[in-house]
Amino acid sequence: MKKTREISDEKFNGIVKKIDQDNWILGNAVRSVVSAGFHKNEIENVKIKNVLQNNTVVSKIDPFLPKTKKTYSSKQIILDDESKGIIEDHIKKLDDKEFNISGDSPLFPNIKTKEQYETRTLTRYFKKHFGDITFNDLRAYGYQRKEEQLKKLPISSSKREEELKKLSRHSRISTTKKLISGDVQKAGKPKKEELPWERIVKSIEKLSIKNEKKELLEENLKNIQDNISEIKVSDVRESLGRLLKEYIDRYKVNISTSKDMDKKESRKETDPAHLINLLKR
Repeated sequence: MKKTREISDEKFNGIVKKIDQDNWILGNAVRSVVSAGFHKNEIENVKIKNVLQNNTVVSKIDPFLPKTKKTYSSKQIILDDESKGIIEDHIKKLDDKEFNISGDSPLFPNIKTKEQYETRTLTRYFKKHFGDITFNDLRAYGYQRKEEQLKKLPISSSKREEELKKLSRHSRISTTKKLISGDVQKAGKPKKEELPWERIVKSIEKLSIKNEKKELLEENLKNIQDNISEIKVSDVRESLGRLLKEYIDRYKVNISTSKDMDKKESRKETDPAHLINLLKR
């Protein structure tokens, strides 16, 4: 049994206030997690076209993730007045800051690259501000907050439960209540958990040095560097560093550049010495 962490209004508002100074896009993303129950993969993948129709923010977001066994992914995300206000103000600010707000653009882009978040980058930014607090904890806080709001309305308990289920998108209200109370039972067969060094090796192997833009490549290299630095065993840490260097060096002769790319910039971005310097920043 896993416990969700309790979050107070004061604690949440204090964290978000600090986030807004550094990364207002992430700030609005976590507000949407709390007010509308967004999951992490929804924050990463939701597009402008999913929330905006005829220049108006919708009240219900149709499912947009690939079909999975997760109940929430097949249900509409309900946007109340608070959630719609957050997204309306967010899109206006994206436009004011000259982010792309065409239909296929991400609603919550990486503030540095202006493109869709890489999963590991969003995780790193989130942990920087929230530490051990998870997306699951934020949703539980949002459900609890919604439950308190519903208790003040002159409606029956069954109606309150119905409204709460719309927010959580759980099949059973008991699941939502367990999350609010802090008791979470993870369903399904437990998967073998990868060791930290195994995850780093996989992330190195997934690097696409010759295809990624400079900003995105820098982000990915920084993520890998941060993960390597957290390895406590020095021999393993050094081996991972050598592996990353060797992987980058392989591209010294294998990279083919686009004809439209400036040759000087191309050499700079793909030169192994330049990439290694990125890791030292």
